[in-house]
Amino acid sequence: MGKRAIAVMLIMIGLILAGCGNNERGTSNEETSNANTEGENAETTEAGPLLVDAENAIDERQEIVKMVEEQKEMLKLGFITEDTPIENIYLQRYTDSELAEKEDVNYSSSYRGRETPSITYSNELWACEDGLDEWTNDLQEREAFQDERIEGYYGYFEYEFKEMAVKHNERCYTTSIFTEDGYSEADQKLLELMSKTFKTEEEGAYDPIYTRFSIDLDKIKFPTFNPERVVLRDTYIKYGDSEYDLDKSDISAVGSAYFIDDDDFFTYRITNEEDPYAEPESEEEIQTENGVEVKKIVQEINQELKYIWSNGNYTYVISIHESGIELPESELLTFIDSSMEDQRSFEHLDFFQSITEKANLDEDASTINEEYYQ
Repeated sequence: MGKRAIAVMLIMIGLILAGCGNNERGTSNEETSNANTEGENAETTEAGPLLVDAENAIDERQEIVKMVEEQKEMLKLGFITEDTPIENIYLQRYTDSELAEKEDVNYSSSYRGRETPSITYSNELWACEDGLDEWTNDLQEREAFQDERIEGYYGYFEYEFKEMAVKHNERCYTTSIFTEDGYSEADQKLLELMSKTFKTEEEGAYDPIYTRFSIDLDKIKFPTFNPERVVLRDTYIKYGDSEYDLDKSDISAVGSAYFIDDDDFFTYRITNEEDPYAEPESEEEIQTENGVEVKKIVQEINQELKYIWSNGNYTYVISIHESGIELPESELLTFIDSSMEDQRSFEHLDFFQSITEKANLDEDASTINEEYYQ
């Protein structure tokens, strides 16, 4: 049992002992009083707070809004258009204070080229921790670049791996490119052009996540977790290729991760992918108290345990690491029911709109598109 639950139990015991002589102490709700032992209320059991609390639930939607708004201020590739072939775009924001202390928002993207290989891009905390000069010290044919907004280096490593590191507003980013040959003139030209095109959305960068992401955020549902039992670790939005089937693309997902009672960790995903799992080692059909049909599987890969169900709109997935959790399955099924009963919604969806509605490419960005990524 986690420290938080133990502390809550001690407080409750103290309150019960202090009120033993008070005949007026009891629950304020007559039905609850009849259904539970004297002194309990709608949010607690003898073991402590209940797992779900619809009246005081964790607000994942508020955190998703913060995530999307904050990532708009990040530096992005300035040559991307609506037609650029996407592999993946991923937004994440840590809400747990310890994890968010250094880097709360994360953004990564990867794109395919016409005849050139994939390019990956993301913010990189450790590049700033080490300093750009040290981070790129092993690059061969390293070139520096700088203007009034950004500074950085580019070059290549052995094994056909090219990299660029850039710093903007005290945040660092890296770009990686893999090619079949060595470090050609074309590779060097691409990196030089890219170094001139980095922008924020406010400065004109176009991000296709807003138009490609196909989940209706007004139709998603989250568990109504009690913040006295559960800590929200992070939220995320993802678009791109399937993690489980190389033939699947255009997959959208939104989700979150949690700690229960300080110890148990699991993730919660909402996706338009019908079978979001690898080859199962075992499979079982179970049902919640409210009649939700749930598929329970153990994946061969990493022995990860998954609970999967659908509400007719999207597929919902709870993923638990092979080390497992102490939470009884009955409680897990209870919060599945709570998610399907979730009636909350975003105040509006204006936050999920690009500042730059259409890519406006300068000469360098146009050259990259014409010669490399279109």
